[in-house]
Amino acid sequence: MNSQSFNNKSYYWLVAFTRYTTNTQDFLTNLLLKNFEKLPVSVAMKYSEYTLNSATSLHFYRNAEYDYDYEIFAKKASELFDLIIEQLLTEGTVLSQKLSLPNLSKSTLENFLGNKKNYIGPRFLSLETHNKPLRPERPLPF
Repeated sequence: MNSQSFNNKSYYWLVAFTRYTTNTQDFLTNLLLKNFEKLPVSVAMKYSEYTLNSATSLHFYRNAEYDYDYEIFAKKASELFDLIIEQLLTEGTVLSQKLSLPNLSKSTLENFLGNKKNYIGPRFLSLETHNKPLRPERPLPF
């Protein structure tokens, strides 16, 4: 990921839309699982809560209309997604300073925080429509 990866993006676009249209794990779950032993403790402690809420939130998005019985899971997964990204990028900044390496995380973190601040509406919903999920053009694979 680079600083442009988060432009006008949120949990909805980076995780939820991808998951409910392809029925695959999201990039953050894969990244955390693959690097679990290297994660900062603060992020590792959020891993199971994030994956549980993120997986359960799929029920919120799957139908033609949002299923508001699952809204709390989508909201929590979105909040944890933002928190984990911020913590990982902050840790990257700290480590680059300790190791005297170029600070690639700083611009990505600044871009992420700026886009988060400017996102219109709840970050677990799409910018295009807040009343129903966007549907893929082809049938879902499940």
